[in-house]
Amino acid sequence: MTFDLEVIECNRKPEWSKPTEQPVTTTMQPGRCMYLHVEEAENLGEDLVLSAETDNYADWWPAKYLYVEPRVLDDKSQQWYMSPQGYIYNAEAGPNYTLSNDWGLAMIASINPSDSTISEYFPKERRQWFYDAKEGDLTCDLPEQNWVYADKNTVFNRNALGVFGKLANGSEAKIGLNALVQESAAHTLRIEYCSKAY
Repeated sequence: MTFDLEVIECNRKPEWSKPTEQPVTTTMQPGRCMYLHVEEAENLGEDLVLSAETDNYADWWPAKYLYVEPRVLDDKSQQWYMSPQGYIYNAEAGPNYTLSNDWGLAMIASINPSDSTISEYFPKERRQWFYDAKEGDLTCDLPEQNWVYADKNTVFNRNALGVFGKLANGSEAKIGLNALVQESAAHTLRIEYCSKAY
């Protein structure tokens, strides 16, 4: 094989194109309505999805706890969105209520650090969440002070969402260390985008 080359111009400075904003390629698209299915429930013949309670737990604890229930197309408490910042919120509660946890119980929390009527133990910051499409895990990074060291070479620094115990309609969703959730809970989530009709 032979090639013929012709040099047209030499010592030319390359022209660099300006970087453009790249499209989001994650399975979880910001601003798009989605259902979060618990894949392990499909073996039970049920289509269970993550849902949120409609009422706050208390005035001093502005949170709505999460559970799983059979999917209903027009139920906004089952519809979820991700903000461009990576916060996950519920369609019915709105973007002020983002996915968080209360000592392991999954909840959507209205984070407002300046509100003096809220418990001092209530979360003060929103959490960024990440979806691993290969594993089906929904995880968030833990603050360094919450890292768990199994030994000097093993550190657990991520939380994951899962359903511990018997998987059934009404089971509570919980958030725990990623390794614990993968070992002991139904944790594989599948994303299904809401139809254009809703």
